Amino acid sequence: MKKILFLLSIALLSACSSTHETDFSCPNVSMAPFFNRVERFSENSREFKAEIVGFEGYCRYDERSRKATAYIAPIFEITRYRPGYGSYQYVNEVRLRFFTDTSENKDGLGHATHAAALLVKEINKKTMVTGPSVEVGISYNNPDHKIKLGIVLSNAEYRENLKLGLGAK
Repeated sequence: MKKILFLLSIALLSACSSTHETDFSCPNVSMAPFFNRVERFSENSREFKAEIVGFEGYCRYDERSRKATAYIAPIFEITRYRPGYGSYQYVNEVRLRFFTDTSENKDGLGHATHAAALLVKEINKKTMVTGPSVEVGISYNNPDHKIKLGIVLSNAEYRENLKLGLGAK
């Protein structure tokens, strides 16, 4: 009787799991040209320089909803040039926005913007920081699916990156 209850409980627990990692191919993630670096100024002095240098990620497929999702966390290289403003908790933060874009794909799932508050305590020293993990809807098992990753820039920051040729890697 114990063996039957044990086997039944295993069967029930495995049936409850609707989301799992599978062997399907995750999409190609690349840095959006000219949007992978920013140097932020405030009151005519440099606050920080940030660059997306990579990412961590994985994919999952939900059998119930039949939807595939990529989970992506950008990796930033950040140099702070001065302390932040405000209360103590913000003094060591670098705040910026980044985006994920899948609009080039046939399914055109789109563009999403994400906020990041990154803890960087050192001044004038390059620091590697992993940003928050974000969910991106993807096509199931489509090796041609692409995701672009970049930093949200002002028009002036974008023009500066163009002028410096920082997106032509």
